[in-house]
Amino acid sequence: MKAFLSLALLLLSCCHTTAAFLHHQQQQGLRRHNKNLADLKSSQQQRRPARAVTTHLATTATATVAADTATTDVRPPLAALLSLSYMSIILSITTMPVCLKAMGADAAFVGGSNMPKLLAVATMATCGGKFILGPATDRVGGEATLVITMAVVAATLVACSLAPSLHVFGHLWVWLSFVYAAAWGAVGKIVRERFVESAWSTQLGWVAAGSRIGSLSSALLFGEVLKRTTGGVGWRRVFQVGATVQATVLALYVLLTRRRHHHHQHGTATKSRTNTEPASASASVESAPAMISRVSSNPAFWSMLAGKSALMCVGQFISFMPLYLTLYMPAPQAATASCAFAVGSLLATLTLSKAYQAMSNGDKVAAVAASNVLNCLVPGALWAHQVGMLHLPAPAVTVPALLVAYGAAWFLPFYIPPGVLALQLGGAGHAALLTNIFDAAGFSAASVLSFYAMKLGAEGRWAPVLGSLSAGGGVALLCMFVAMRVAAR
Repeated sequence: MKAFLSLALLLLSCCHTTAAFLHHQQQQGLRRHNKNLADLKSSQQQRRPARAVTTHLATTATATVAADTATTDVRPPLAALLSLSYMSIILSITTMPVCLKAMGADAAFVGGSNMPKLLAVATMATCGGKFILGPATDRVGGEATLVITMAVVAATLVACSLAPSLHVFGHLWVWLSFVYAAAWGAVGKIVRERFVESAWSTQLGWVAAGSRIGSLSSALLFGEVLKRTTGGVGWRRVFQVGATVQATVLALYVLLTRRRHHHHQHGTATKSRTNTEPASASASVESAPAMISRVSSNPAFWSMLAGKSALMCVGQFISFMPLYLTLYMPAPQAATASCAFAVGSLLATLTLSKAYQAMSNGDKVAAVAASNVLNCLVPGALWAHQVGMLHLPAPAVTVPALLVAYGAAWFLPFYIPPGVLALQLGGAGHAALLTNIFDAAGFSAASVLSFYAMKLGAEGRWAPVLGSLSAGGGVALLCMFVAMRVAAR
């Protein structure tokens, strides 16, 4: 019951915070609209010669209202739905990492030594899915892709819960990992289609908040399910709960988006959005190879790609945190304590998303650099503790506390700078593809880490893994600094 209450409170907090922020945006838009109307009335009272002036002011007012409408008319439901939808997908994809220990106790899963290979293959499936599903998302559209992804994920989780053997489960999990690859690109495509460019970083931040809430809810909810289920079948119950959550969010998304589209058909929101879309977005005929050729000549792309790939390895380590924390506590408690990283990321999301959008370019570079310094230092401290160079008092408390700081540092550079750059360079026609290319490179690097981390972790040898993560933070620090300075020119 505590886990379910925690999940409900987290969902309510996310939706309330998002709605409050977007309500503030709406009020700003209304104030700008009223100011334009006041200017128009003032110009008419002064009887300027001017039909041309009046027409110009009226046009300006209309354009401003249109631009505001693009982000305020029906955006609060959409923004909250995107965050909730991505949260449910992350919740679904973290089912197996939480259940690794429990799955080994299931008599049907003989041959658990193949698990490192399964994780590596699943990561490569996600990498391949990024390349295949990215162009498909750009062609089909972000919203349709997101709905299909949630439906397939829910069905696959049910099938996984019924798997009679590790062999069958392995094929299902690889398929689930492939489908999951479409999620972030689909969300990025929707953000680019439905929001003005100045709001991209904020919207990506709120979706990232959904991701972190998904990880946090996974640890709390699934850890509680494992505690309450005996007989080696608790992991199956976890998959069934995950499928139920995913199906519920899918139904909510379809219901509310249908109402939103119905509102568009009877109002002016769609027309206003179309009028504010840059001409290049609708008229773009650039092919995917031409886009890749153009982007490949941009040093900011390569630098950001390397930085994002290094941080993706940290993201992959999230999957092994329950296993890593068993060094300091029993497995059920470790599954719950692994939420520490997600807590840190969520706190950073709530405090930095809006502030980052308002920063100057120089301040953005400094904020990302400071975050990457911590991405280097925190795993370095954990590595030093592992090899005996540093003594951490009460590691059952200290290590989760450090993971909170790690999660807070990781959120900003991982999500926002690469996401915004991908939407800018990819354009309207290839935003999802370029977003997925950033992720694909990262998953390629993370697949190697997955294989070795699983093998080393099973032996309790985490020092090489933590050392690699610390080095990855240093790579991200250098590469993202270069990328953001080049992109700002």
